[in-house]
Amino acid sequence: MKTHPILPWLLIGSIVLVLFFGQFSLLTAPRVTETGDGLPLNRDLSTSLTVLLLLVGVSGIAIVRWLFLPQVERGKRGTPEQTALASLMFAVAPSVFGVVIVTFTGQGLLSLPFSALALVGIRVIYPYLKRVVSALD
Repeated sequence: MKTHPILPWLLIGSIVLVLFFGQFSLLTAPRVTETGDGLPLNRDLSTSLTVLLLLVGVSGIAIVRWLFLPQVERGKRGTPEQTALASLMFAVAPSVFGVVIVTFTGQGLLSLPFSALALVGIRVIYPYLKRVVSALD
């Protein structure tokens, strides 16, 4: 099976984005905490927001893997580039949620589960994405 030439570049780019957002969160959190720039959230609201954003990240990855990609494969709609970009951006989205939660709470370690979820999402989506994109070519 021949791989579309853009797929390896999108894979590398999405992993770099996840690592960038994860490191950005870890490095920004101490500054947010010491300057008091973070939003003053109580512990219950912070936990609820974290759980909500984790659920949104998981559902986005699941929707792409089990709903979006099978529909594209069956209908042969869309270009390979659009399909790959949309799929991997949904996989990277949880790392952006990590930056959001760090901005709200000032706790840098809260970004780690989001970065891990994004890397797992890339791992779950990419093999199926290769098959769908090769079917579109």
